[in-house]
Amino acid sequence: MNDAPDSTERRSDQIYRQLAGDIEAGRLARGAKLPSETALAAEYGVSRPTVREALARLREEGMITSRRGSGAYVQEVSERITRIAPLASIQDLRMCFKFRIGLESEAARLAAQNHTDDDLRWLEAEIAAMDSANAKGETGMEQDFRFHMAVARASQNRFFVAGLEQVRPHIAQGMTINRTLSLMAETPRLVKVQDEHRRVLDAIRKGNGDAAADAMATHLGNALTRLFEG
Repeated sequence: MNDAPDSTERRSDQIYRQLAGDIEAGRLARGAKLPSETALAAEYGVSRPTVREALARLREEGMITSRRGSGAYVQEVSERITRIAPLASIQDLRMCFKFRIGLESEAARLAAQNHTDDDLRWLEAEIAAMDSANAKGETGMEQDFRFHMAVARASQNRFFVAGLEQVRPHIAQGMTINRTLSLMAETPRLVKVQDEHRRVLDAIRKGNGDAAADAMATHLGNALTRLFEG
């Protein structure tokens, strides 16, 4: 099993990211039971302690819960977050974007400082997924959200992940409107959006925290402008 002491953290991080991605994408449904530690260890070719580290991180972030004698389950949304009132006005939408600018700019700064090679691969994969959605004429909202979550995870601070998860329905609402308007625009605005995402990724890859924070703030500020221009 490839989980010697110098590689345990890397392998457990990979398992964490795979399971987190499956949960975020809905491949592991809310309330679904996860495979046993033994089954996961066999699937990933690692020992149970390595799997246990990955599950512990998911549990700390409120993505799964353990039931004695039964195993681990994906948390129901109502159990995972403290509900925030839905967006009820244009002003709410503006405030949500301003909240995101503050939160996600700092997450991007820390991602530039703390990211791993796996984080970069994850971010690149989400960029590619958005490219594919754009080519198919799809909104790409889920792929867009996963990119922002990947930035939060790359910060290595679980509270940024939890913060985005709390306002996921609000973010999804803004993203869906914005990306739908972009699909309808005469000028392909989604190309500009992708360029902004790539600038965030490039700054993170280079380890430039200030540039990453600025790129994220610019992207979200532009998204707010595009929304109301649309």
